[in-house]
Amino acid sequence: MRHFVLDARLGFLSFKRFNICARKLILLLVMVFLVQMGTKPKPAHARLIDEYPLFKEKLAHSAFGLPIYLESSDTQGTVYGVLSFPYATLEAYFSRPEVWCGVFLLHSNTKACTYLVRQPHCALILYNGNKDYETPSEAVRVAYDFNVVNSNSADFQVVLNAEKGPFFTKNYRMDFQAIPLTERSAFVRFEFSYQSDPVIRKLIAFYLATWGRNKIGFTVAGQDDEGNAVHIKGPRAILERNVIRYYLGILAFLETAERNEWPQVKKRFDLWYDLTGRYPKQLYEKEKDAYLRVKEKEWSNQQKEQEKIPPAAQKSCSSFLKKP
Repeated sequence: MRHFVLDARLGFLSFKRFNICARKLILLLVMVFLVQMGTKPKPAHARLIDEYPLFKEKLAHSAFGLPIYLESSDTQGTVYGVLSFPYATLEAYFSRPEVWCGVFLLHSNTKACTYLVRQPHCALILYNGNKDYETPSEAVRVAYDFNVVNSNSADFQVVLNAEKGPFFTKNYRMDFQAIPLTERSAFVRFEFSYQSDPVIRKLIAFYLATWGRNKIGFTVAGQDDEGNAVHIKGPRAILERNVIRYYLGILAFLETAERNEWPQVKKRFDLWYDLTGRYPKQLYEKEKDAYLRVKEKEWSNQQKEQEKIPPAAQKSCSSFLKKP
C-alpha cells in the first residue's frame, strides 16, 4: 500500500512538472510570435546595406577576376557585385525599359526585345530562341511586367516578372537592386529565377546527361583525382551561366551606354563577348565573328519590331522615367 501511495505521488509530481514546462513552452512560443508580428521586414536597401560587409572580402578576392560573388540553387541565381559607376547613372539608365532591351539582346538566346504600355505596368517583350540566327517571328515570345519599385537617392530597385515562359516554364523573375557606395561606385544585386514543370525537368536532366554533359557552372563541387576543380552540372549550372551572362550584359552596357547606331553599338557586343570570353569553360558558344554577324541582324530586327509599336505607347511607357 505504501508503495502504491508513493508511486501515485511521484506520478502526480511528474505530471505537475510536465504541466508547468508545457505552460512555459506555450508562453515562450506566444512571446516569439508576438515579437515576430511586431517586427517589420527591412526595406530592400536596408537589407543590401547589411549584406555589403558580408560580401566585401569575397568581392575583393573573387575567382571571377571582377568584383562578383555568385549564389545559386536549382531555381535561382543571384549575383552580388560592385560597379564602378556613379549610383545616379545606374538609377537613371536601368529605370528605362529600352536599356534592359539593350542588355538582354547581348545574350545569344535573345532574338529581340521590345517595350510598350500594358496597364498597370510597362511591358517588356523578350523573343527567345537558340544561339543561331532567328527572326522574332521564329522565336518564343515572353512578356514581362516591368516595374520600378524604388528610385531615389538611397536605393534603386527594378523588378521584371513573367507568369509564363518557354517550354512549360513559369514564374520568371529578374530583380536588380543598387545602393551607393562612393561617389563613383555602387553595390548591386541581380537575381534571376524561374520554375519548370516536373516533366520538363526530366527532359532537361536527360539532355544534360547526354548532349549537354560537358556544360558546367561556376560553383566548385569538389576535386578530381588529380586535384583539379570539379564544377557543378545540371539545372543549377544552367542558372549560373545565364545569370552571369545577364550581369556581364549590365556591365557591358554601362561601358558603352552612349551608342545608338550599329558601328557604335557593335562595341557593346564586342565587349560582352570579351567579358564572357574570360570564362570559356562555362560561357563559350561560338566564334566572335559568327556572334557579331548574328547580332547585327538581330539588332536590326529589334529596331524594326520596336518601330511597329505606336509612338504613344512607347512614349507613355518611359515618360515618367529619369534620363541620364
